[in-house]
Amino acid sequence: MTPEQLDKAKSAFLDAMSEVPNAKLAAEIAGVHPSTAYRWRDKDELFAAAWDEAAKRGVDSLEAVAMQKAIAGDTTLMIFLLKAHDRAKFGDHQRIDVDQRNSSDRILEARERAVKELTDEEVEVISNE
Repeated sequence: MTPEQLDKAKSAFLDAMSEVPNAKLAAEIAGVHPSTAYRWRDKDELFAAAWDEAAKRGVDSLEAVAMQKAIAGDTTLMIFLLKAHDRAKFGDHQRIDVDQRNSSDRILEARERAVKELTDEEVEVISNE
C-alpha cells in the first residue's frame, strides 16, 4: 500500500468511526480488516489520538439520536440518559447500615428499652423477687 493509499484508508476508517463508534463496523465500512486498524493504532500515536476523537464524536452523535428519541417519549432511553448525566440524582442507590457495636452493648440497650416499657407494678414484682 502506498503512503497515499494508507492515508486514504486511515482517513476512511476515522470517518467511519465518527459515524459508527465501533472498530469492527468502522473497519468494514472503510474496507480494512479490524486487526489492521488496531495495528495502525498501536504503531501510530497520532492515529490513536484521532481514533479516540473520532469515537468520541460518534458517541456524541449516538447520544444526540438517543436524546431525540427520549424526548419523543422513549422512557427507557430517558432513564438511561438521566442516569448517565446525573448518577448522583438519578442513579440506583443502595444503603447499607452496619452496626459495629459488640453484641453485649446491643443486649444492654434492648434490656434498657424493655425496662422502660414496664409498668410500675411489673417493676415492683421484679424487684421483690
